[in-house]
Amino acid sequence: DEWPSLVELISTQAGIPESLVLELLRFGAVYLSKPLVPGLRKQRVGLVEGMGKAMRVTTNVPVPRGAYIRVHANPKRHLEANDVDWSNHILAEVHGLVVIDK
Repeated sequence: DEWPSLVELISTQAGIPESLVLELLRFGAVYLSKPLVPGLRKQRVGLVEGMGKAMRVTTNVPVPRGAYIRVHANPKRHLEANDVDWSNHILAEVHGLVVIDK
C-alpha cells in the first residue's frame, strides 16, 4: 500500500503548499528512504533503524507505506553566487566538467 503522490503527502501532512513542495523537489531538498526488505541482500542501509539509505528525490513519486521522508523546508540557497562572474574563475574545462576557483 502506498501514497499515490509524494507532493500530496508532504503538503497534507506537513502543511506545505504544493507549489513549494514542487520547488523543494526541483532544488533537491527532499529525501526518501524505503523500509528494508527482510532477507534481501545488498540493501543500502541507512542511519534510521529498519530503513534503507535516504536518497534525494527530484520528482513526484509514489511513497510506499512505512517510508521515511526528510524535507529541508528552508534549504541554504547561497544566492550571492548569482552575482559572481564565474567566467573569471575557470581553471579548466575537460570532458564536460568545469573546474573553478571559488
